[in-house]
Amino acid sequence: MATSYAQWFALEMPRLTDRAFLAFRDTGCAPHYLYFKPHGLEFAIVCEGANPPAGFELATGERIPTGRDRAGLTAWFTSNTARVPVLPGGA
Repeated sequence: MATSYAQWFALEMPRLTDRAFLAFRDTGCAPHYLYFKPHGLEFAIVCEGANPPAGFELATGERIPTGRDRAGLTAWFTSNTARVPVLPGGA
């Protein structure tokens, strides 16, 4: 269990990568996009054509790259989520 936002973020990026690889496996070559829940400490990976979960917003219009290894995809998530407002407390 994380005790700070920085710790949560550092733990969440590899988990997000794992979820992306599972999504790619389950849906094949379809494009996937990254969504976040404003001030909710949550991310979602959504296949093109599917609806994001209620209350989530698109983090980037760039589709999640499928041709990267684990470290590369984790770095992509880190750079594309570093500034989205997922930290609780603001509105």
